[in-house]
Amino acid sequence: MITEKEYFLLALLSYCDFSKKHIGKNLWKIWEEEQEKKSFHTSFILLHAKFHSQFLPFFEEELKQWFVIQIDNRKAKKISSSQSGFFSVCFGNIKQEYVLSYRGSEIFPLEDAYQDFINTDLAIGMGKIPIQFHEGVEVFETLVQNLGLRYEQISLTGHSLGGGIAQYVALSIHRLHQYIPKTYTWNAVGVNKKGIVHIGEFLNLQEILQNVSSLTKEQKYQLEEFNEEYQEFFSREYQKMKEAGKEHLLLDAAFFKRLYSQTKIENYFKFLSKTQQEQLIQQDHLWEKLFDIQNFYQKIKDGEL
Repeated sequence: MITEKEYFLLALLSYCDFSKKHIGKNLWKIWEEEQEKKSFHTSFILLHAKFHSQFLPFFEEELKQWFVIQIDNRKAKKISSSQSGFFSVCFGNIKQEYVLSYRGSEIFPLEDAYQDFINTDLAIGMGKIPIQFHEGVEVFETLVQNLGLRYEQISLTGHSLGGGIAQYVALSIHRLHQYIPKTYTWNAVGVNKKGIVHIGEFLNLQEILQNVSSLTKEQKYQLEEFNEEYQEFFSREYQKMKEAGKEHLLLDAAFFKRLYSQTKIENYFKFLSKTQQEQLIQQDHLWEKLFDIQNFYQKIKDGEL
């Protein structure tokens, strides 16, 4: 079992500039070699040479147990670079346990600090999903597809922005593969607090319509175009419900007035006959399926959205 001390160490080590020459090597050996050369660059102050006398004895046992498995370096080489500044490293041990560690915001070099601010920190402030978060998911998937690792073998860690990426990856892997990786973060960006994880990501109109027998395949396809508006409307209603301290959406006249005034749902229903519309509502219970809070909770399980 991986300890919290190990997760903390591996989160810190994401700030070290590991390269391809380090893949397959033991961390203690890497530290010994690079310390002698004095060429190992790190942007995290606790890893600077002046702290080695405290850092190395404290983490010696852990450093000797872990190896560098994979590195994903998308650091910017100049300010105008299209690279996002993303950096992650996967560590492994002889027990075939793997920790994917995501680097947080850079202070230097200038190119990476700029990319972190423009492409990531600013995007978070605007409630958008930064590209580094998507890249975090991509790296996790690569470990499974290219290295043949099982989901349960991989856990996640990260500090600051890296912790936010780890949280987002955990939620995304659950949504995509119904598995939540074990995740340890340190002073992480709150992905829900900042609006990065959108409730709509856990809603799937296509999935709901698959179980509606009264619609033809073509009609289901037409109704699926309502998906984006459905997600946005559900999100607004869900937030109102939480603010009011309620546990269910009240599907009353006021609710449907908002639904029809704030969305173009009528446009998606007009190609259905009156009989079909009645069947959808009365027999297939479409509204209850679309706005079933308990089903939504089941999808996100323990996600604090």
